[in-house]
Amino acid sequence: MGVTCKFTADATTANRFIYLDIYKAFDLLLRLTSKEEVQASEDWVICWCAGGIATIDTTVSSQVAILPPKLLLNDQMTIESRTENMQVGDQFENVFMLVEEWIEPLA
Repeated sequence: MGVTCKFTADATTANRFIYLDIYKAFDLLLRLTSKEEVQASEDWVICWCAGGIATIDTTVSSQVAILPPKLLLNDQMTIESRTENMQVGDQFENVFMLVEEWIEPLA
């Protein structure tokens, strides 16, 4: 499982952190933060994924944060993105989720 997005910060001076919140029946289960703050006029690709190691690559403005292993989502869970210090011109683009799903065979 993974969630990826591109975040573009406008020119307003404010450092932003991007969060991924996972709720179950309106109760916050988990809050994950981006590893690097996003500053004014920056574009970052942020990915939260299962497994691997957390990385930051400032040459391509990319960062990877780790989801807990064996994270399972059910029909009572929701995922939200949240931005600390979001400004009027900030934008999220290309938000998508990678999901591994399996089907139980009929007996």
